[in-house]
Parts: sequence; structure tokens; C-alpha cells
Amino acid sequence: MTNNPYALLGFDWLNPPSDFTLVHKAYKTMAKLYHPDRIVGPDGTTEERQLANVDFARINSAYEKLKSKQSEEVLDYIVYVDGTKVNRYVTIHSESYYKDPTRPNYKRIIEMSRYRERHPKKKMWYDERHDYDKPRHNGEWAP
Repeated sequence: MTNNPYALLGFDWLNPPSDFTLVHKAYKTMAKLYHPDRIVGPDGTTEERQLANVDFARINSAYEKLKSKQSEEVLDYIVYVDGTKVNRYVTIHSESYYKDPTRPNYKRIIEMSRYRERHPKKKMWYDERHDYDKPRHNGEWAP
């Protein structure tokens, strides 16, 4: 027996489907096949019904895992570290993301990184090298 949710729903676990509608259709067909009322029938014993409930619960838990995985967001944002561009990937579960008040605002980080791509940082007056010994006037009245 496997605990892989893709294998429980009848997919190849090495090459899972990219579309969630296929997972939903497979869940519906497996739920119809392994429903305890369909397998055991009205005259089944309690042991048979319990075994059928275990199989049905495994299929339900596999679908719930894949459903929660589908609601996750993977954000790709670009960060500039010491002037070099670095890609970062963050996986966020949408429910916990919006409930946590101390969460980092990744959408704002992505927005700022795109802004930095379009508008590279300009040199500020404190970034340039200054020679403060240079006279600032023509030197005629300097001591």
C-alpha cells in the first residue's frame, strides 16, 4: 500500500498531472468505486463496512492533500544582492498567508524588484567619491 496521493487516485506518481481538473475527475471516479455503501451493500457486516471506510478515508485524505497543495502559491521574486540579480522562490499556503499579521508582503517585494529592473539605482551624492580638499572657488581670496 502506498501513501502517495497521486498513486492513490490512479496517477503515475513520477509524472503527476499539471491540471487540477484531472485530479478532481479521478477523485470522483475513485470515490464512486470505493464508496462504502456501494462496496458492502445493505447486508454487509460491520467489519466489512469498517474496511471499506478505511479505503474511502484514504482516498478522501489524498484528495484533500492535493486540494490544499493546489491552493498554495509559489512566488518567484527577484532580489538584488550587492548589485547582482538573485531569484528567490517562496511557497505560500494562501489561507495561512492572509491570516498571519506578521507576514512579509511578497507581492510588494515582487513589485519593487520589477521597479528596480526598469529603473536601476542612480548614484546618489554619498555614493560618489568626493575630494574635499579641492577648492570650491577660484582661489583669489583663499588664505
